[in-house]
Amino acid sequence: MHLAKSLLLTFTCLIAVLYTFAQQTTQPRKTIAILPVKTGIYMPTREAQTVAERMQSEHELSIYGQSLIYKALVNEDISLLVNVQHWEHTDSLLRKAGIEFRKVNFLDKQSLCQYLQVDEVVTGDLKTFSKSTIYVGPTLMSPIMSAYHYFDGKKVLTIGIHDGKTGDLIWIEDIHLKTNKLLRTEQGDESRLMTKFLKAFPYLKS
Repeated sequence: MHLAKSLLLTFTCLIAVLYTFAQQTTQPRKTIAILPVKTGIYMPTREAQTVAERMQSEHELSIYGQSLIYKALVNEDISLLVNVQHWEHTDSLLRKAGIEFRKVNFLDKQSLCQYLQVDEVVTGDLKTFSKSTIYVGPTLMSPIMSAYHYFDGKKVLTIGIHDGKTGDLIWIEDIHLKTNKLLRTEQGDESRLMTKFLKAFPYLKS
């Protein structure tokens, strides 16, 4: 009797494992798209740029950041639980719809997913702080204390994942990197930035 119960329990567990495995193998993999990265340089820079030049620089950096995230995810040394739409195909679809890259991150994510035919979209927001020193004088809360705040070119890349069914933000990560140059001029910084990103990315196979 005891042997029969043990065999029945083992058989039941085996069936449960096989059922779970079958579900995992038959369930289609999600596809994600990476949107152009939102960029912005906070604090005035010393370089003299016209508005058109600044917009062009930010446009180039936006696409560069997008391609950088894509290349990190499709690296042959890693394995993902999702498919990644090629960033050039994503941009082609956005251009076809007349969507400005600098405004894409402000659009409804549910509608974007439906148009791009993906399950989720990945957004990036790169904030750059140029070298500058600001004097903070006395305040009502601290009438005597004063301080100098020094921004040394630090960058913060905020990466988020939005669900295509609801448009909700389902994952977000802030990646801090100190550098006094633009992202594309420092390959070592790029590598460290993407390493930090991949360590936190939720769809990376362990």
